[in-house]
Amino acid sequence: MRRTHVFLFALVGVISCTKLPANFKKCNRKDPKWKDCVKEAIDDALPQLTKSFDELNLPNFEPLWIPQVIIGGGGSVAVTQNYKNCKIFGLTKMKLDKAGFDFDNKTLEFAGTVPEYILKGEYTLDGKVLLLPVKGEGDTTATMKNVEFNCLMQYEEVKKKGKTHKVVNENWKLLFEDIEDTFLDAMTKILINILNHFFTASFKKCNRKDPKWKECFKEAAADALPQLSKSFDEVNLPSLEPLWIPQLTIVGGGSVAVTQNYKNCKIFGLSKMKLDKAEVDFDKKIFEFSGIVPEFILEGEYMLDGKVLLLPVQGVGNSTATMKNLSLGGSMKYEEVKKKGKTHMKFVSTKGLVKPSSIVFHFDNLFNGDKVLGDEINRVVNENWKLLYEDSEEAFAGATLKIITNVCNNVFAKISIEEAFD
Repeated sequence: MRRTHVFLFALVGVISCTKLPANFKKCNRKDPKWKDCVKEAIDDALPQLTKSFDELNLPNFEPLWIPQVIIGGGGSVAVTQNYKNCKIFGLTKMKLDKAGFDFDNKTLEFAGTVPEYILKGEYTLDGKVLLLPVKGEGDTTATMKNVEFNCLMQYEEVKKKGKTHKVVNENWKLLFEDIEDTFLDAMTKILINILNHFFTASFKKCNRKDPKWKECFKEAAADALPQLSKSFDEVNLPSLEPLWIPQLTIVGGGSVAVTQNYKNCKIFGLSKMKLDKAEVDFDKKIFEFSGIVPEFILEGEYMLDGKVLLLPVQGVGNSTATMKNLSLGGSMKYEEVKKKGKTHMKFVSTKGLVKPSSIVFHFDNLFNGDKVLGDEINRVVNENWKLLYEDSEEAFAGATLKIITNVCNNVFAKISIEEAFD
């Protein structure tokens, strides 16, 4: 934190001036104990800066108000950070180890620790971090513990009305300019906190040229899944907990001679999937994955009209299907699509496996709310779940894999191969 505490320079100047408030200790540089006096005077003055001293051009430092800071990004942080109405807390509580002038060399040197440095403000972000789009606005806070500082500052002497002035902060604007560098350092931590809003922890990034690419990618996918309990709109990635599906149709056959229409569906459990495999073959243009979802729950509003095990089934209402230890795997073929000089994946076909170890169904309001008939159908369906699933497995698997394909296409329409894997 190179220059956050440059206001000490101003304080040293203040304690040497002739028109001090009565409660500020004044030091004479001709005094043999000048150095000790300066440090004591600053220690005494710091707690008093919870209010401003306009006659000395000293603002209130608890908090210190910063109107606006704009930080242009670079490197892995290619994002413009715009902060306004910022407040810094904690400067008046710093513990000084050293503070003193060298009038011959025209320097001020000081060192010490701020026990708790807090920076609050309103942010706006627009750009990319680690090649992932980041955009948002809101309030943010950075709290730093035991911030150590050590600074050597060079000054020039300027003549005004026959007197010598050290070039320090004589107004708010200059004060801000002098603390700006370290303020930007603090903003880096604020940016990290903001990004935690977008990337709950962080998505691990893998380079496909790395010899350990396959291991890295599987670890990255496994690390990312639990974070998908929230959405990342910036990369077109919805929340998987639950994953909302506006409409789902499963066409039956065999013993399930009924078309199942669902709307406003919610799928729970995908973020808890235990991955066994996750690979991308860039030569064959295939993404393959497999794993187990311990508990896969599908909730939605259903409409049924047909027959199950030759029994008439008709109803409209809410339904739940709870599947245990769902084996889920897929082989997804993609094409490469060029956009603005970059290569994007477009998944065009998917085949795979979706097989549970058990299923429990529940349909409300069957037969217009006839409880006897409704309970009987729910009982029969659950006792024969395996047979019923086998007859509708292909349709259900196709619908499930299509949902996953759509999610992947949404993401890679936004993120290029180069951004994701280089």
